[in-house]
Amino acid sequence: MHDTSAPLMTTDTTMNALHPAPPKMPLLGWLLTFVLCAVLSFFAADHIKGDSIKGDATQNLVISYNLYHHGDFSRGGQHTHHVPTSFREPLPPFVTAAYLKLFFHPDQPYDFESWHNGAHTRLIKLGNLFWVFGGLLATALIVFSLTASPVAVLLGLGLNFTWFFGSPFVINSLYTELPAATLMLWASFFLLRSRHSNTRWSLTLAGVFLGLLCLTKAVFIYVAPVAAVLFALMLAREQHPGGWLRAWGRSSAWLMLCAALVVAPWILRNQLRLGTAEVSSGRSGYVSFKRAMMNQMSAEELRYAYFNFGPPLYKSLVSETDWGRFRPEDLQRGGALNRLNYFDPAYIREEKTAVALGQPERATTFYYKPAAIYRQLVNMLVAGGHPKPHETADRIMQREALKQFASHPLQHLRMTLLVFWRGFWALMANTPLPFSQDQVIGPLATTLSNLAAGAALFGVFLSALLRRRTASLAISVLPVCMMGLYALLSHNLPRFTEPAVPLMFISVLWVTQHALAGKRRATLPAP
Repeated sequence: MHDTSAPLMTTDTTMNALHPAPPKMPLLGWLLTFVLCAVLSFFAADHIKGDSIKGDATQNLVISYNLYHHGDFSRGGQHTHHVPTSFREPLPPFVTAAYLKLFFHPDQPYDFESWHNGAHTRLIKLGNLFWVFGGLLATALIVFSLTASPVAVLLGLGLNFTWFFGSPFVINSLYTELPAATLMLWASFFLLRSRHSNTRWSLTLAGVFLGLLCLTKAVFIYVAPVAAVLFALMLAREQHPGGWLRAWGRSSAWLMLCAALVVAPWILRNQLRLGTAEVSSGRSGYVSFKRAMMNQMSAEELRYAYFNFGPPLYKSLVSETDWGRFRPEDLQRGGALNRLNYFDPAYIREEKTAVALGQPERATTFYYKPAAIYRQLVNMLVAGGHPKPHETADRIMQREALKQFASHPLQHLRMTLLVFWRGFWALMANTPLPFSQDQVIGPLATTLSNLAAGAALFGVFLSALLRRRTASLAISVLPVCMMGLYALLSHNLPRFTEPAVPLMFISVLWVTQHALAGKRRATLPAP
């Protein structure tokens, strides 16, 4: 009978027998790495401009503004009533507000417009450099832990800076993808470290960062437990092959407990102030309903969606086939593809008018019709005196979406493949590249890099599962689970999967190192 009394933390002697000690870089090497990350962060500032903060990022700015001026996590502008909210995840606005407290003069008044699109907009966005530096440093730590190669560290920093931490599409706003990527890197690093000595401390810190991820992207409320259980299973079987079951339970529970302790104060605040035990409320149902509507796509709409959501290389390859030939008039109102018309300014103005009026019968697109339905529900609930119209409208839409998912599982699966395809191409085709500004070479390099990096990430994940490689699972389980859940339950904009990009390129280095090591072994003479 196997001994099931294995502790969560192995002794150093046992651990050293199981694995070699983690690679150690000399102090001078780490100082140079620290300086290089700081220099790259300085160069990243060149891509941060003073233009307006747009889209969902504006909501984060409003909450940050209210935290800075009123100390309250609330919605409402400078001249409107402030309403306590949990509409957005709390960590990014709190970090932005803390940054502003440190670098803005507390006695000088700042109006919201000067933050949103004015004299102080760039200064607001420069707070992203803290996330940039943290992400680059975590990149260096992970790559060196995997490869023990300073050259690989330099390559990892170069790749992640080029495609993510130095990209204006990532850092020139207040979207939460940048913080999520940095936190996911740190969580992955501590999962990776837990294979060696001080397992309990590494798992504790991994759990803390999982909790911080939940406070940055609510999707991790579902991703974190799955990742924790899966990684703890792999770790237990590696460290305690004779008594892994109990070690698995204890490690899983410890990871989730540490994450829960980080998240719990925010959940308690929301329960006491808002009556909801959620990290973020008022959006998930709307997003799921939008996805449920997409499940209704016709075969022709599906073909066009693959074309529209695909990268430039794919479009050029299929342009002369049935998957790439479409008539422009089909995108106009009443046409076979009009529900996918997101580009015609006049058409979009009509759709936005329907949303503002809460008249879904006047909207047609998959993007704006759910918004019009949401607005209609909110208007009805407000007219009926409901105390929480937005949250209630969101829950109504969520129930309807889940009902549709369950009623048509095959349609949902078919659409899951499409929205995964949409989110997979997370690199912007016009990302500025240091080696080429060519309008053909640049998009081609971006597409091929995206394909290679994404394939490497999923290859590392599959290798981890099939060959029980704990290190591979440590760097792949969080991004893969995040991408899978977004594909399953949302419309999965490419921006949603951007936090996976740094770990994609780390996976490229990891796969390359293994390939080169295998080639070297193959060329050695037989003993």
